Amino acid sequence: MQRSVLLTELRVKVTGASVDYVGSITIHEEFCDALGLLERQMVHIRNERTGVDLWTYVIRGDNTPAGTVCLNGAAAHLVQVGDVVSITAHGLATTMTEASDNPRQWDAVRNGVTQVVARMGKPSVTWADNVMLEYARGKVHRPRVTEVVSGEENNVIFPGLILDSAWAQEGGLCHGESVHVVSVTNGQRDILTVRHAPKGSQQCAIHMGQANQFATQGYGSRPGYQAGDIIIAMNYGYISRADVLKGKAPSMKICFPFERPAENPADDDFGAKSKLYQLWDKSANNGNNNKSKVTL
Repeated sequence: MQRSVLLTELRVKVTGASVDYVGSITIHEEFCDALGLLERQMVHIRNERTGVDLWTYVIRGDNTPAGTVCLNGAAAHLVQVGDVVSITAHGLATTMTEASDNPRQWDAVRNGVTQVVARMGKPSVTWADNVMLEYARGKVHRPRVTEVVSGEENNVIFPGLILDSAWAQEGGLCHGESVHVVSVTNGQRDILTVRHAPKGSQQCAIHMGQANQFATQGYGSRPGYQAGDIIIAMNYGYISRADVLKGKAPSMKICFPFERPAENPADDDFGAKSKLYQLWDKSANNGNNNKSKVTL
């Protein structure tokens, strides 16, 4: 039986939060090195001020200012610069490992942001090598919601994301797969099942089912969805940490229905847009994507 083990925990102040950047979390390279965080690894983030939880994937902040922790895209609705957040990473293991006995933990609020590597060192070669990580596989980036349907009167029983099959396939989202859906417009977050719409339909409909009659108007802290909202649909898969370090991870598949991120790192402050473009460009060069198919 596999069990979830804590690999990494970082307590730190948020240095940046902007919906204009690509959805992810940019973490300074020294934090990544000392804590064993890998690019595209899923992390759980909790805002200590509000108690809000969210999940996203890591973008390594190479050549960023010391201590950089920038919440990008939809996540920026849920934090403010200066908020203290706890960032944790877990993995699945069949046996207890060196990682579970020695999780990499750093409190940058108390201990500072510049001594993390000097005081912690780097994880050993065998640290967490057999642990399965949840790892970003693909995404459909910033399509607009064409329709929101909920309620028994519309015969909607099961929630789902109805997505143009061309977009879904280019972004690696399979029919029937569970995906993370986040609204860049207001921060709403759900896990929904993908259902493919006809190719070329440009459909991006959210069906919330009878269980959620509040899909459009929201309730409590949930703002709901509206036609015209910009969303991101993201999927993850499990891969051993050792395979990632050996370069065996498949390229990330990304579909940009209406836009392309900055190719020039100088075009954004934290490297998030250019990093995502590099991931997309790499997959394109490997034959897993085709730039000519991207509608900009």
